Parts: sequence; C-alpha cells; structure tokens
Amino acid sequence: MSLPRRRPGPESRRGAGGPAPWRRPGRWGAAVLALLLAVSSPAWAGPLSDAGGGPPGGGAGGGLKAGRPVAPSPSSAPVRRHVVLVLADGLDWAALDDPALDGLRFWLDRGAVGAMNAATAGRGGPGEAYLTLGAGSRAAAPDLAGLGFEVGEEAGGWSAGSIYQGRTGAPPQGEVVHLGVWGLKEANASLRHLVRVGALGGSLARAGVVRAVLGNSDVSGSRQRPAVALAMDESGQVDLGLVGEGAVVGDPLWPGGARTDWPALAREVDRLWARAGFFAVDAGDLARVDEGARLLEPSRGRRLRAQALTGLDWFLRFLSRRLDPSRDLLILLSPRPATTDSERGEGLAPVLAAGSGFGHGVLTSATTRRRALVANIDVLPTVVRFLGAEVPGEVYGAPFAWVASQRPLEEASRLASRALANHRQRPPLIRGYVGLAMGCLALAALAATWLPRWRPWAQPLLLALLASPLAFLVLPLARPPGVAGAAAAAVALSGGLAAACRALGPRRPLLPLFALGLAALAAVTLDQALGAPLALHSPLGYSPIGGARFYGLGNEFLGVACGSGITAFFAALDLWPARRRCVRALGGVALGSVALALGWPRLGANVGGALTASAAFGLVVWQAAGGRLGARTLLAALGCGAGLLALLAAADLALAGLRPAGPPTGAGGAAAGPGHLGRAILLLAQFGPATLADLVARKLDLNLRLIRYTVWSRVLLVSVASLGLLLYRPVGRFSTLSTRYPSLALGLRGMLVAAAVALLANDSGVVAAATAMVYPPAVLGYLALAEPPGPGRRAA
Repeated sequence: MSLPRRRPGPESRRGAGGPAPWRRPGRWGAAVLALLLAVSSPAWAGPLSDAGGGPPGGGAGGGLKAGRPVAPSPSSAPVRRHVVLVLADGLDWAALDDPALDGLRFWLDRGAVGAMNAATAGRGGPGEAYLTLGAGSRAAAPDLAGLGFEVGEEAGGWSAGSIYQGRTGAPPQGEVVHLGVWGLKEANASLRHLVRVGALGGSLARAGVVRAVLGNSDVSGSRQRPAVALAMDESGQVDLGLVGEGAVVGDPLWPGGARTDWPALAREVDRLWARAGFFAVDAGDLARVDEGARLLEPSRGRRLRAQALTGLDWFLRFLSRRLDPSRDLLILLSPRPATTDSERGEGLAPVLAAGSGFGHGVLTSATTRRRALVANIDVLPTVVRFLGAEVPGEVYGAPFAWVASQRPLEEASRLASRALANHRQRPPLIRGYVGLAMGCLALAALAATWLPRWRPWAQPLLLALLASPLAFLVLPLARPPGVAGAAAAAVALSGGLAAACRALGPRRPLLPLFALGLAALAAVTLDQALGAPLALHSPLGYSPIGGARFYGLGNEFLGVACGSGITAFFAALDLWPARRRCVRALGGVALGSVALALGWPRLGANVGGALTASAAFGLVVWQAAGGRLGARTLLAALGCGAGLLALLAAADLALAGLRPAGPPTGAGGAAAGPGHLGRAILLLAQFGPATLADLVARKLDLNLRLIRYTVWSRVLLVSVASLGLLLYRPVGRFSTLSTRYPSLALGLRGMLVAAAVALLANDSGVVAAATAMVYPPAVLGYLALAEPPGPGRRAA
C-alpha cells in the first residue's frame, strides 16, 4: 500500500533566471529560516551574485509538468547530509581555469581538485564510465547503459513502468527505472573481477538514503540516460528523478535538438531537498556538443561549448546557495577525459570535491597514494561513507582525501598533462626498446659465433642495451618534448652511460657491468623510497591513465632490479676475490633489503616482485656462501617464501589499520588503505576460497593473453634463443669463461630463476620475465666478445 502522492506546488512568479522558487510561496517561517541560515554562513562569503539572469537560452522551458507523480520517501527521518554529484561529461582542464566561470571558481576556491583515472573494463564509452562510477569497480557496458526512464514515460508504445514490471514480475517502487539492468549484470558476470551493478544505489538504499537522478544526455531522439545506471540499486530503480522530456528544452539550434533545462533541474533540487540525500545530476550539454562535434563548423562548436559551460556555471552558482558547507558535499567531475584534452579521449579527467571534510588543496586516495591523483572507482566509497552507508566488499576503490596545496588546479592539471604526454610516448619508445633488445642480442650471438667482423659494434651496443633501463628511469628528469625528443634523449642517455662505464675499465670487462648493475639497482630502489616519482612518468613505468598500477614497483622495473642486482653481485665477487667474504656479506644484506623493500606495502608494494627477488637473490647468496641445492633447501625456501608472504600481509593490514576508515576529516588526512595483498586477504575472509580461485584464474588469464599478444613475448623468445646459442657455440667457450669468471655461472642461474619466478608469481609476469631475461644473454655476450677470437673459433 503506497502513500498518496503530492503534486508539486505552484511555481514562483519570479523569472526562470532568478533564484530557485520555493515549493509553496506563503511559508514565511521557512523563508525567514532560510535567510538566517544563509546569513550565518560567513565562511562561504555569501551566495554568488545572480547578475545576468538565468542560464543562456534559458526560460522556464517545461521543467516541471503539472500533476507529475512524486514517489514517497522511503524514510521519514529528516535528511541531515546531502551529496550532489554533478556529472559533466566533456568537462576539460581549460574550463576549470576560465575566470569567467565564477560559479565554478567559487567551488574551486573552497574545494580540492584532482586528476581522475577513468579506466573501465571496456573501451571507455559513456555507459561504461557511468556504470563504473556506480559499481565502484571497472565495469563493461553494452549498448544498454542509457536505458533509464521515468516510470510514466513511453518506451516502445508502453509505459516504462509496465515494461519494467513485465521484465521483473514486480511493479517499480521508485520514480525512475533502468530497463537494461539485467543485461548489464550479465555482461559483467563474465569479467575476471567482481562487479556489482547498482552497488552505489543499493548501499544507499540499505542505509535509508533517498536517491534522486536529474538530467539526461539525449540526442536526436536517442535516449541517453547513463546517470540512471550510476544511481540505481541492484534492481535497477531510483527513488526520485527527472530524466525525461522535462529535463531538457527542445532547441533545433543545438546538437541533438535539445539542451539542458537548468532552471527545471534547480527547481527539482529545491523540491526534493528535504527528502533526498543523494543527487546525481547529468549536465548533458557538453556531451551533446562533443557528440555532434564532427558535424559542426569549428567556431560554432566552440560557441556551443562556451554556452554549455555557462549553463553549468549557472547551476553551480545555484548550488552555492543551496548547499550547507558544514554538512553537505559537492562532487563535480567528468566521467571521461574530454576530447578537447586528447583526440582519442585519453587522459585524466578533472574532479572537484568541496564541502564538509574538504578544503583548498588537491585530492588523493588510498587507491593511488599520490597527490592530485584519484580513480573513478573512488567516487562510490566517497559518497557512501560520507552518507553513513556501508561500502560493499566488491568495491576496489577508497574514499577521497585531500592535501593542502598552494596551487591545486595547476598541480592537478600539470600531472594530467605529463601523464598524457608519457602515455603517448610509451608505445613507440617501448617498441624501440624491444627492437633494440632483440637486435642487440641477435647481433651479439652472431658476432660471438659466426661473424667476428661485427664484434667491434656488438660489444658497445650490448653495454648500451644494459644502460637503457636506467636511461628510461631518469628520462622524466629531462622532460623531452614529443616522441622524437624522448627517443633522442633516451638514445643519448643510454650511449653516454655505456661510454662512461666502459671508460672505467677498458681491460676489465666486469667493471662496466658492476657499475651499470649497481647504478640501476640503486636508482630503482631510491625511486621507490621517494614514492616512485620517476617510475610514474617513465616509459618503462606504469601509466596512471592505463591504471594497471598507481604506486610502488611495476613489472618492467622489477625485472631490471633483479637482473641488475645479480649482475652487480656476481661481478663484485670476481672483481675482488680477496675480499669475497666481505662482498658476500654486504651484498647479501643489500639484496635482502632490496627484496623486502620491493614488497613492503609503503615502498614497492609488489608482492610477486618480493617473491621473485627473494628467490633469485637468495639463490645467488646461498650458493656464493657454499650452500648446495637439495630437497631440504627447496623446502626451506618454500617456508621462507610463506613467511615473507605472512610478514608482508601483516604489515599491509597493520599499516592500513593505523588510520581509521571513514570519511576524510581534514587536511593531512593522507590516504591509507590495504594494498593488493591486504585487499586479497580481506576479500578471502569475506567471500571465502572462491575469491582466491578467482584471483588465480584472473592472473593466469591475464598472463596467457599477454604472452600471446604483447611485444615482450618476443623479447623473451629472442633472449632465450640468444642465450642458448651463446652457451653452446662455440663448444667449450662457456667453460673458458667460467674459469676466468668463477661467479658467472652463479649469476646466470640467478637471472634465470628471476625470470622464471617472475613469470609465475606476477600478473603480467611475462613483462618482468622479459626485462629480467635480457640480462643473461647480454652479460654473457659482452664477456664473450671481450675475449679475443682464438684460432678455429669460427669453425667451431
């Protein structure tokens, strides 16, 4: 039995451009109370001036329909806190820096801004972007995400409420329904990670928070209401909303023949403010302009975009009078990077949070652990925890926090710009490194066996190859412009490092290897200790746009750390044989510390990397001390690996527990939360062994796909082939080299173990295995080419 529904009260007689009207014009007590509340908020410098009337092209425009039914509130308790999530798909960084947008400037001066990773499980379309925000996990969306309707709207000749009841067997309880919710669930059930469609709306509903969704992105008769997919619960329903024709004004001069009716949305916010705690507002107009950009004359497109931003700014000024900064929260974001920031829509999208718990600064979160960087999966836990609801276990994100900054917009936009530049440079530079690696290794193998004329070229190239990872790591310090500039700088750095190391000991081949290995290991370790600022922007690092990793050690530099560390260790043993015991002790302590640091939650945070480095470093140190391999040794190694996992897990959970979970409470509330291992343990405790099986299956699936399609597989194959050729051709040469360099075989075994364990212990392990596997043939080839070709060497 439902309560009787009220009709909206008469509208104010003021123009549509003035302040939003009261629902009933005669409640003087409410008016006086609102006036006192506004006057008692000096921290907000008063409401912004409403000079200029309503939004451009405004007017009442059919915002409310007489007799439109209003769903009863699920909760009779008064609403104490509000979250208004404004979704401006297409909002770019230039707009945030526009001084003419005083409404936006008002919130920027009082809130925290950040660059948001917008990765999804698909190609990043609008439906996937909105669905990911509402699921708190990267989601996939077929062409169903826009199928949101008011229950009374016609859809295919029938009311949307009737169609919903026909598909579910139950009548809708809210004003807005999503007719594609079951298809969205089916599409995400096949993913290798957990996705709960409707997680945000479901969590708020269970906590008694009423949800409202306003606005649409409809174009040319096509219904595009992805904000409904964000705000709906697991059954595909939203309590309140205005997403149909009443949210737009028909305008043949606009792309799609419609534009957002901002006064109507403002009146709806006023009408529902006392009942709804969460508002999702689809700005719509920027998305419509972007959708029709290819058919617009460029100057016309710029004018329409400016009008869309002015309308959004009008609504933000309205919200500056409506929200209470001491208890409410505004989040403004673009669900996807704007096409004006990148032709393909790649990049980091802007996000702004202002209100209770946030001050002037930059955003961060436990997901990224970086200043001015957050992820789209962080929006759900931010909203849910702010409103006092429970975050579902399937959610991978963490709530926003903020850190004080003198120039937050400049800091966030600079991060976005550098990330985009590196993201564009990565593919060609990695392909160049892969080509260099395969060419140098093949050239070395041929020069050392059948083509001695190539020896003068092959040896310096091998040294340059070993110097390339270090050059890529320090490349962000130079900030070269463009792909060509980055490539030239990388070549120059690699060549310079190789030449400098070779000059150290032209007659001592081990000395350049030791210097390069020690320098690379020290640089990677120091970068991790400083928070990996270089790895974030290195072509061999991880891209915050791709979002595979945001902090710690990536798999590319994991292989580099293992290969370079073992190279430096075995070279030091043979360079200073009289001090072998001291070298072994110092090297063992150093390598052990590096292995622990690679997996420590607040440093490398790479559990697979810690296992890989422990196995490889432990083997070379154990055998250098005279230890033998056997069944007992293997069991002891497995026990040490289990102990290391337990230590890292305990440290992860303990460090995460140092800061209580909950909404951010002020500046300096640095983001803290469990890392990958701690999260896996929590999911295992919550969902049982099935979570572990799913995790293993996901990692195996990713590894198999990468082995089939990534360019790193080619490096791995060429490395193995080159090493085999160097070991067995000419016959007897490896024995000669082992006699001259007694620790060479020990070093090669450690590098092979590093590559094998990296392949098995890491998702995308083929990347770490490939970068680690470059070292054995490169080191062996360099030492072989340093030997003079003896008589009959070619015939052998």
